[in-house]
Amino acid sequence: MIITLRSALPSDEKDLSLLYTESRRETFTWCDPAIFQEEDYSRETKGEIVDVACDRGKIVGFVSVWELDDFIHHLYVHRDYQRQGVGSLLLARALRHCKSGKARLKCLIRNKPARAFYLKEGWMIVENGRDSLGEFHLMELKTGTASAYLF
Repeated sequence: MIITLRSALPSDEKDLSLLYTESRRETFTWCDPAIFQEEDYSRETKGEIVDVACDRGKIVGFVSVWELDDFIHHLYVHRDYQRQGVGSLLLARALRHCKSGKARLKCLIRNKPARAFYLKEGWMIVENGRDSLGEFHLMELKTGTASAYLF
């Protein structure tokens, strides 16, 4: 495995749409998988900075940031590449776009692996809420404190 990070290109959209759809269908098992469609990706990342992780040219993960609010909106890694450091690399890349000294994200409470990942990376739960996918934690990180940020 040789992971490289780069900015997403317009030509990546199909691969990113597939990864986004498949990941949500696999992860959010409490939801009807039919609610996740390929066209969701372009709508839900519009105006965001998107960076990708590639293994020998194949996209294996991505992160998107709404830079105006230093909000990490999406972080997805293909199931075959999870727990191998790809998420940490993408998170570090995303934090480079956060200029206010802190970053925020929402993590669904039922998504236990993601919640454990963010807590391990130093994120703190600052409040709880609910959206169409269920209850979530709003998490925050002072951008100089994440172990992943040091890469």
